[in-house]
Amino acid sequence: MRTIRTVVLVVLLAVVTIPVVTFAVLWAQAGSAISSAERAGVLRGPPPDTTLTVAERAISIAEFGGTWNARNAPCRPVASLWRAATQPDVRVSGSSVSTALSTMIFMELEPDRSLRRHFTRVLAACQLEQRYSDTQMLRAWLSNAYFGARPFGIESAAQSLFGKGAAELDPSESARLAALLRAPRLRNDPERWNERARLIGERVAASPQP
Repeated sequence: MRTIRTVVLVVLLAVVTIPVVTFAVLWAQAGSAISSAERAGVLRGPPPDTTLTVAERAISIAEFGGTWNARNAPCRPVASLWRAATQPDVRVSGSSVSTALSTMIFMELEPDRSLRRHFTRVLAACQLEQRYSDTQMLRAWLSNAYFGARPFGIESAAQSLFGKGAAELDPSESARLAALLRAPRLRNDPERWNERARLIGERVAASPQP
């Protein structure tokens, strides 16, 4: 009888301990990845101007939709996963900027698509939300975003496409730039590119000003 109790106790301890230890290890790895990005200069301190440029606003609406600056949950990626599991019929437009930045950081380190790495990215996104504002995360992400040609980043894309800096783009140009983030190959299909840019421009125009 005592042996059975011992076995049951060991099993219960394992059931509790293994998830806790796994979470702690993944959380530490996520923090280490963020620290590496900070040392590399990918992540910086508070921006001197938190007002979004026209291009940044178009991208925030096109890419992140209702999740932008929505800090009603302690971690938006986890809240999104929970909502998807418990309320599959409820849709929220866009993923969070913390998810996009976390994915970029981990792709820079090692393009690993395992389930373990996926959970680590989610935990990194949670930590990013604790340390940085959405504007900071957006600018860090855009500094290395892919718009269909090298070099990466919003500034090089604006210069190559429109011959001026990203902060100087007008609403039409900003919508065209935003259209490339999910479909970089649209550069080679002007008709579809213009149509997607038009839809983004309509969404931006219909969104309330910050």
